[in-house]
Amino acid sequence: MAVPGAAPAVIPILRPAALATTIPAVLAVLVIAACAGTAQAPRAVPSDLVEVRRYAFDCPLAEPQPAWAPVGDRIAIRIANGFALLEEGRKRQEVFGASGSKDRQHPCWLDDKHLLLGSSANVIRLADGTMVPPGQGLELIELREDGDTPRKEIDRWGYRPRVGGDRRPVIVTQVEDRVRMVDADQAKGEDFVDGFFAEPQPDGPGLAWTETPVIEPDHWIGKAGVGAMVVRWKSEVVDRIPGALQPRWVSGGRGLVATRLRGPAPASGPWWQAGTEVIWIPGPGQAPVVIADDGRDPAPHPTHPLVVVTAKTGLVVCALDGTQPAQPLKMSGSAPLWNAAGDRLLAVESFPERGQSRLNIVVLALRGASATPAH
Repeated sequence: MAVPGAAPAVIPILRPAALATTIPAVLAVLVIAACAGTAQAPRAVPSDLVEVRRYAFDCPLAEPQPAWAPVGDRIAIRIANGFALLEEGRKRQEVFGASGSKDRQHPCWLDDKHLLLGSSANVIRLADGTMVPPGQGLELIELREDGDTPRKEIDRWGYRPRVGGDRRPVIVTQVEDRVRMVDADQAKGEDFVDGFFAEPQPDGPGLAWTETPVIEPDHWIGKAGVGAMVVRWKSEVVDRIPGALQPRWVSGGRGLVATRLRGPAPASGPWWQAGTEVIWIPGPGQAPVVIADDGRDPAPHPTHPLVVVTAKTGLVVCALDGTQPAQPLKMSGSAPLWNAAGDRLLAVESFPERGQSRLNIVVLALRGASATPAH
């Protein structure tokens, strides 16, 4: 299946030394409104983050797959045969079973009152060796104030749901080796493109995906090498970034960040052992900029030009344009994730030997901000 829109352009990678002549000046500052007009504030840098407080949640699975609600500080996590909702200050977790008591994965918020649950796997192996999608559809759950959770299946398949779109919600899922688009209102899905693990732009028309699965077994492609990430900025505007994966869109039309493999993923062991770096792609046709060496799991701040990354030494925070040195965060865990307001950062601390994990959360403020995050 061809890339919808246009043939992708292959983009080279830039190191930080080449930044001065390539980064638009408008991306180097934060623009704030003032009563007498507009003024430019200094660029946010890693040291501008100020800790307010910390809290944590214990989770019954080693991979809880947390997802922040689009409003407030609720977190949806995966549990055995269902999901749970966590919120600061609540002594008990709200626990909900999945339909038919089947395991589900990758909880994802459609909005603050609706949650999506994906299938337990992309494919399963039958007795004759055939690989097929599991018999689980994409489930939409309504979270009512009275505690009731009516639910319906909106597509017959649906692994790893993601939500984006600037005008109306766009739901993207994975089905075997294809990216699928789902209309929640019509309860209908259709294949969009060959590829894997697509990330829709939260506030725009963009979509990014990888040509090969990389982080999961490859039952379809069988290509040697590191593959590439395809970025469809909009119809007819497509770039191809060799070796890239884990795309994460930066809000406000500031491009996206991703992890880039320096070599093929090893046959055994974690995929990042091949060597990685985190890159920022400012926009269509622009050369990616390396912002962190030996990093992965990039988490761009929703309002400020900062990115938190899992590094060899732990979590570090980087400037989006790579011009500031990365600084360590005193926080255990990996796979960082900001809430929508940008005042809470989550990291997953896994204990695989016990089959459990902990969500470590730090409440942060940006130095000089007018308000302090509330409880």
